[in-house]
Amino acid sequence: MRDKFKGFYGVSTEDEKNAFLSNKTIFIFDTNCFLNLYRCDEDTKNDFINVVNNIKDRIWFPFQICLEYQRNRIKVISSSMKNLNEIKQELMTATKVIDVFCNESQRSIKNRYSQLHVELCNLKEEIEKKINNFISESIDNRLSKSDLISKPDDIRSWIDTVSMGKISEPLTQEQIDGINKKGERRYKVKIGPGWEDEKDKKESESYFDGVYYKDKYGDLYLWTEILNKVESDEKVENIIFVTNDVKNDWWYREHGKTIGPLECINTEIKNKNIKFFNMYTQSSFLSKATSLLDKIHVNDSSIEELERLSDNISNDDLSYKLLNSMKTYDNNNVIKNPALGVYIKQYEDIKNKYSGLLESGKVALEMARIYNTSKEEKIEYINSSINRLREKIMECSERRDGYIESYARLPDSGAFAEDERDELDWQIGQCDNEINTLKQEIRSLTAYLYTLQ
Repeated sequence: MRDKFKGFYGVSTEDEKNAFLSNKTIFIFDTNCFLNLYRCDEDTKNDFINVVNNIKDRIWFPFQICLEYQRNRIKVISSSMKNLNEIKQELMTATKVIDVFCNESQRSIKNRYSQLHVELCNLKEEIEKKINNFISESIDNRLSKSDLISKPDDIRSWIDTVSMGKISEPLTQEQIDGINKKGERRYKVKIGPGWEDEKDKKESESYFDGVYYKDKYGDLYLWTEILNKVESDEKVENIIFVTNDVKNDWWYREHGKTIGPLECINTEIKNKNIKFFNMYTQSSFLSKATSLLDKIHVNDSSIEELERLSDNISNDDLSYKLLNSMKTYDNNNVIKNPALGVYIKQYEDIKNKYSGLLESGKVALEMARIYNTSKEEKIEYINSSINRLREKIMECSERRDGYIESYARLPDSGAFAEDERDELDWQIGQCDNEINTLKQEIRSLTAYLYTLQ
């Protein structure tokens, strides 16, 4: 049975360990793994680079990954700097509310509450001083390091070094045209990877060095390069692919949990006589590398940050789909493409659910970081908020368990059961998202708590 249906079977712990240590394994890192280095903190970047340097002799770079990195690098750097500047601007206006009562305007309290006016002005001055110090130490410092457009880009220099002699030859126009034709049929029956990109990228094209590409087939170009590699290189027995692309055209999920690569992907590559194939997100790869590779240490904070970045990329992708879907309404405000209506509902549900969900955590951070409370009051307020967030996690876990029980009681067949299954899968996934978001807020609060103790 296993020989005939290889793609339906996962990996054993022993096979996984052997693959991580084997000289017949090649590691492939998707474009988003390298672009994330422009979004994360210095320690996280260094942890990832140290792990990759440890296995650099076993890394291989598909041409498609390198091309996408070069195309998107400037955009990601600019976006990171824009986000930091937005934080800086918001912080600089933090005392405007207090300033109304301190200046010589009609709302000034100088003549009515002279002592309070003095205290309020002192508070404003103290807050501004703390904010200015914070901007100088935490924002401007990051901005200076993030400006890799006008300054030397140490990340790209490292990638240039580690990829030297390991980049595949580009696909020819004839090969690209063949993949486009094959991709049209694959996408119709949802054979991964890449079919989810068709909704957003549609018929957009790009050009590089004499070759025209259809953007929706980018993942399929990459996948074809990987298949060609294992077919042509007899030394390769194992493939470890690291990607933060968590869409359903790469991964198999059940009850909101990611199980592993899709069966069709698993089957296709194992039919090329590959002994071991598995996929990891960037954060799960670092975690696994820590336990399986010798002399490797990765900070927990680095794994957590990359996990958050992966979540943010998924949320940005969902927002992008929503914005694109707005263009598909007809004159009667009816969606021309019904499938895109799912993204609108999904985005609205998430937006409504989370609008007030984390209010207690955000208020705690604001109180602790800005207002002039004592250290003991800060600690008490943060601990109280953490406890409230933990209670929300327990409530959400109980809801999730209820959905799973309902799922198990459904009959094996029938239209009603199928519809109910889809709805329960959605609810279970929503609970997982909610729990992960709450856990991230707890980690943020706990990290600040450590600075106070």
